[in-house]
Amino acid sequence: MKERNNSTFNTLNSNSSDQGTNSSSDPYNSNNFMAPPIGAQIRCVTCLGNNVQGKVVAYDQQTKMLALRSPVSGKPGYYDYTMVNVAWCSNLEVLEEPSDSPEQISTLNIQKLERRKKLNIENKLKEINSLGNNVSPLAQHLYFTIYKTLNEVEWEDKNIVVMNSVVISPPYDVNSCHSRNGETHAAVEHVKKIVKKFLDDYSAHQQQIGSK
Repeated sequence: MKERNNSTFNTLNSNSSDQGTNSSSDPYNSNNFMAPPIGAQIRCVTCLGNNVQGKVVAYDQQTKMLALRSPVSGKPGYYDYTMVNVAWCSNLEVLEEPSDSPEQISTLNIQKLERRKKLNIENKLKEINSLGNNVSPLAQHLYFTIYKTLNEVEWEDKNIVVMNSVVISPPYDVNSCHSRNGETHAAVEHVKKIVKKFLDDYSAHQQQIGSK
């Protein structure tokens, strides 16, 4: 093992006759690539010249995908994981051989991952739906302000609908707030207070920008 310390695996195709007829068209052919041992600290140079460094945690020979782990600066116990396709690396250098046996791979909680995926999709859809169609910057800022407070807000054409009961129409001032069913209730008054505070803050901010 020691003779491999600081060794370099170069995946550049230096002899196309040894690699077959297809390798000459692929300057980063890695058919003869020998994967570094699990637990080794390595540095890769991609075909774009980027340097990627980390600890080898997994490697798939069929897809040529290499998984590297690197600690997050200033956060002990936290790691970043990077997937590298060694078929498109020009150079791979083993910086340090593994000193211990490979780590036991933790069992994945598939249900937890599915819940996280579902939540992320829902959040992304909310972000997409939070953008109004051809509305003014003031209206968009008002929407985000209400969303942070009440969450239950959506666009209905150019109207902002809060809690499915209060509608804010252009020009989005206090007098533009009304109940969806025409009745006056506490929700309308609450939304009016949010709108008034927003307009005061927004106006002060615009004046501050204009004075600079």
